[in-house]
Amino acid sequence: QHFDAMAANFLAPVETVEHDAGGKLRVVTRLGEYKNFPDLARMFRSFTDVRTTDSLGFTLPDLVHGKARLHVAEPTEQQQTVAAWCAERASGDHVGLDDGQVDPVIAILGTARAAALHPATISTDTCNKYRTRGFPELAFHWREPNEKLATVADTVTEIHERTATRTYPDSERPGAGQVVFCDAGVPNADGSASVYSTLTDLLVERGVNRADIAWVHDISDPNRRQPLWDQVRNGQIRILIGSTQQMGVGVNIQTRLYAAHELTAPYRPDWLEQAEGRLIRQGNNNPTVEVHRYVTERSADANSWQILQRKAHFIAQAMSDPEQMTRDLRDESVATVAEEFVTLREPVKS
Repeated sequence: QHFDAMAANFLAPVETVEHDAGGKLRVVTRLGEYKNFPDLARMFRSFTDVRTTDSLGFTLPDLVHGKARLHVAEPTEQQQTVAAWCAERASGDHVGLDDGQVDPVIAILGTARAAALHPATISTDTCNKYRTRGFPELAFHWREPNEKLATVADTVTEIHERTATRTYPDSERPGAGQVVFCDAGVPNADGSASVYSTLTDLLVERGVNRADIAWVHDISDPNRRQPLWDQVRNGQIRILIGSTQQMGVGVNIQTRLYAAHELTAPYRPDWLEQAEGRLIRQGNNNPTVEVHRYVTERSADANSWQILQRKAHFIAQAMSDPEQMTRDLRDESVATVAEEFVTLREPVKS
């Protein structure tokens, strides 16, 4: 009864395109739009105290150029192959699937996202299980040049060298720090190749001292990572590689952090906000900081970032001053998976 009353006053149905269990698109109706939103926000604020970063008046480092710098990498031959393979999978052109088996859309999207970083993150089991007529045999290798990771290595190395002589209070060790956020291709327990190891090798090839680089994954227990955070703060570790969740809430390493590098788009805006909050926060001795974002052209990267930005924009609107809100708000997270699916069925051609 109470929900029906609330829905009648503040919610509106929206028709969206989604996929069913068999991977086919269908039109569904969901509650995905808010109406009379300022009134709802005033009711919410009657029993809560909303504070945003802008309203707190903290002195924070300025972001160079006022926004993240975007680096666009050309897709490799392997990445183009994966794009075409995913398009065939999305069209249902499989060979070898058992009766009753389906290729879930979420699995196809996972493959596309993995390939945007490095195709070698796609397992052999996935290649064998979801064979298509055009791609009955596939295998991806770490040794193939990867422009995205090469661009990351070039940028990290340039900043590493440019900030090598910076000094900080209460420390005799010079050099600014950097964090690299990557949610895929993490280190394997058996020590085999990964995105982390490949990127580290590229950095060492460019002259970065291996002792300056650390992986958060090397310490599996979060309660035992304090010595690592101390090493970042005192400059003993100058390049830290980890995931957005492992280096998010509660990680205080901002003392000398100058740059953040985002290789993958997290699923939720708050994860990204927490990641960038490692350096854009009180206690950072750098007056300015840099954020770098990397995408592979004609891949799942662009759509993933666009979806994330739309979600963040919706949340920012919802948390803003009720007097400045529009009457109606659309929940931009609705049917985002279906939107990605459509882009896979019709890949952009160069």
